Amino acid sequence: MLDAVILGVSGVLVPSAAFGQAALEQAASRLARHGVSPARFLDAVRSRQALHGSKALIARTLNDMQLHISPALIRQVIVAVREAVPNPSVDVWTLDALRDLSARRTVGFFDRGSPAALDACLARWGLSGFKPSSLWAEELGAAASPPRPLAFRWLSRRLEVPPNQCLHVAGTRDSREAARRAGWQVWPQRPPSETAMLDLWQLVDWIDGAEGVA
Repeated sequence: MLDAVILGVSGVLVPSAAFGQAALEQAASRLARHGVSPARFLDAVRSRQALHGSKALIARTLNDMQLHISPALIRQVIVAVREAVPNPSVDVWTLDALRDLSARRTVGFFDRGSPAALDACLARWGLSGFKPSSLWAEELGAAASPPRPLAFRWLSRRLEVPPNQCLHVAGTRDSREAARRAGWQVWPQRPPSETAMLDLWQLVDWIDGAEGVA
């Protein structure tokens, strides 16, 4: 029996590639204030897209461009990208699936990033009603950041639900690993595409099948 379903935002409600693009655009905007051409920066980034993680990608790109940028400014840019949340809407199909899930169990959200930016994101999508069950990893500090399991251990205690009755719907490998190490179930079995959202009605069907609901 699953009593809590906690969904990621990146890779679940919004394709993870959209979050990466939003972070790069935020970085370009911040650098433009200091005389760095946004077009030049974004072109340089595209040639290094094999690097994983927007923060590592931005830092490496700026280093390779041999710009006269202070380490302090680079740190400011890296911090600024945490505020970057893409603007696509959540479709009615997905909202209906979330309402179906929440009718029978606790539904919430977990992800990394700025709490203010992510809460604003949920509100924009009409998901503020789920906010009491939301948790952003940065609220707990670096020690709780995936793949460490501390955030999920803490969240199951907060929800008063045993870990084996909690399910994390995750888009990122680190988040999936953190939930598993905390004793949670994880869906889907493999990380989803970076360019497509998950079909949450497939999740509803999977849970119903696992619980023997006709």
